[in-house]
Amino acid sequence: MTLRMLHRPILAPAGGTPTVREGMPIMNGMSDRKAARTPDAGKTDAGKTETKPESQGAAYSKVAADALGQVAMRAKAVRDSPDARNIEMLFDAAVGDDPLACSALAKRLVANGTPAEYICDVYIPAVARRMGDDWCEDEASFTSVTIGTSRLQFLLREIGPGKSDDRRWNSNGQETSVLLLLSRDADHTLGIMVLAGQLRRLGYSVKLSIGEEAVDLVNTIKDAQFDAVFVSASMEDDLADLTEVVKMIKSACAPPPPVILGGYIVEGTQKALKVSGVDKITNKLEEALSFCKLHGHPK
Repeated sequence: MTLRMLHRPILAPAGGTPTVREGMPIMNGMSDRKAARTPDAGKTDAGKTETKPESQGAAYSKVAADALGQVAMRAKAVRDSPDARNIEMLFDAAVGDDPLACSALAKRLVANGTPAEYICDVYIPAVARRMGDDWCEDEASFTSVTIGTSRLQFLLREIGPGKSDDRRWNSNGQETSVLLLLSRDADHTLGIMVLAGQLRRLGYSVKLSIGEEAVDLVNTIKDAQFDAVFVSASMEDDLADLTEVVKMIKSACAPPPPVILGGYIVEGTQKALKVSGVDKITNKLEEALSFCKLHGHPK
C-alpha cells in the first residue's frame, strides 16, 4: 500500500504450465538433435565426437531472439492477466457514456470473487493513473478525466469496506487516530480517499482535512490530539505554503504529532526535501506507520 496511488501487481501468466503429452521426452529438442546425428559423424581418431561451434553471428541472433521472445511472453502475460483485463474494463466504464457502468462492473467482479477492497486498492488507483497519463499526453480531455474521476470516487464510496471492528488503541488507552491533510487541489481527492479506506480497514480512526483554512486546521489538531499527520502534496504545491502548514501542525499542540509528507511531490524529484519540518518523507504506508509507531494493539 502506498501514500500515492502506486500499486499494480503483475501476475504470473494465466493457464499454468503446458501439458506434456504421454511418451513425449521432456527434453525432446535435445533428443531430436541427437537422433539426427550419424554414428560416425565428426569422429576423431580417439573415437570422441567433435562438436563444431556455431558462428558468433548466429549465436548472437539466437540470444537476441530468445530475449525478445521472453519479453513478448511477459507482456502478453500481463496483458492477458485478470488484473489487466479488469482494469481495462473499469477504465472503459469510467470514461464511457453509461454513468452506471462502473457500479455494474464492480458488482459483477465482486460476485465473481474479486474482493471489494482489491478493487478499491488496486483497480481504482490504476485506472486513475491511466487517466492522468492520458491527460498529460493530451489523449484525454479535461471533461472526460473529470467525469471519470468522479465516477471512480463514487464507486469508492459505494463499495469501499467500512471501518474494521478491530480498533487500534494508543498507549493512553485512546483510539489511534490519523489526520490526512490535503492542502490544495481539493478537486483531486481520489488518492487520499483510497488511503483513508486502507487505514480504516486496518483499524485506525481517520480524519480528512481537505483545503481547510489555517485557523480551522489548528483547531482540529488541538481538539483531536492525532497520533500522526499525513500530508499529501502534489508537484504544483508551493514549498513556502507547505512549510508553513507543517509549522502550524507542529505548533498546534505539545508534544506535536509526527508529520509524514507523501504524494506526487515525493516521486522522481528532490522538491520534497526542501519542505522543512517534516519528520519523514515516504509514499509507503507501512513505512509511515512504522516510523510513527502506529502498530497499536487491536481490541
